[in-house]
Amino acid sequence: MSAQTHTPGPWRAAPSGQIVGGPTKVRQICKIWNTRDREQDLANASLLAAAPDLLTALQDLLFAYEDPENTGSTHDEKVAAARAAISKATA
Repeated sequence: MSAQTHTPGPWRAAPSGQIVGGPTKVRQICKIWNTRDREQDLANASLLAAAPDLLTALQDLLFAYEDPENTGSTHDEKVAAARAAISKATA
């Protein structure tokens, strides 16, 4: 895996339409421009805010499934994390 250079999570969607985040200092990641469809704007913001969680969940799932020493004991935990990231993205 290559080193991550993006702002680390957690990220969240602010009511202003900004996506903000960072582990210690909160900073603006991006802003959702207001369109005429507020529901779609909020859905886009949720999806963007979940990006770090989705990336981590997918990386962890791949690692667990590709590890020849893994007998499946961590699969349920990784699947639960992936489901939580998907829920955040679709909130």
